[in-house]
Amino acid sequence: MLASHSKSVERRLRLVREGESSPYPKASLWLRGCARLVDFLWSAILVFYLGNVGVVLAMLYLLFADGLLSGQSPGKRIFGVRVVHVPTRHHARYRESLLRNAVWGLLLTLYSLPDFGLIVFGAFFFAYGFLESWRVWREPLGLRRGDVWAQTQVVDGKVLDKQLEWRSLQSLSSASGRTVTGCRGENISKNPH
Repeated sequence: MLASHSKSVERRLRLVREGESSPYPKASLWLRGCARLVDFLWSAILVFYLGNVGVVLAMLYLLFADGLLSGQSPGKRIFGVRVVHVPTRHHARYRESLLRNAVWGLLLTLYSLPDFGLIVFGAFFFAYGFLESWRVWREPLGLRRGDVWAQTQVVDGKVLDKQLEWRSLQSLSSASGRTVTGCRGENISKNPH
């Protein structure tokens, strides 16, 4: 029974091997930056209007936003980008969102320090934001430190939708036993007849 359970888990979870890169292209840095700005503005509004309760709500929002709408925070939804968990090739869930945004949540707790909280928060916020932006710009797949920790990547939502559509065609083809060809004429079914 345990062996059959581990085989079913192996089928659902596709592990990325060392040296294997992501199948997704790098998302537009402009779209990513605008999406992040919208999320930060939403958090700032919470803090401004709700005070200390707003700090807690903003921290929770930043930590879990990427798991809200199938791998899209509200900012990412507006700008059409999505967070994907690369090993499973599925949208990010709350766990991945928490891992990839943990530092931003920690930085927001600095805001609530007495006396110099705002100054310390601002200094770390801009320093970490600059370092992460630099890394995303230089990295071929646009991975920031949080993406490495959570095994995620931000991708253009249209690219992901096309890949999911292609995968559903493949599963229909294998289920029906018929040959389905792509736009280039390649055979995508497992058992052509």
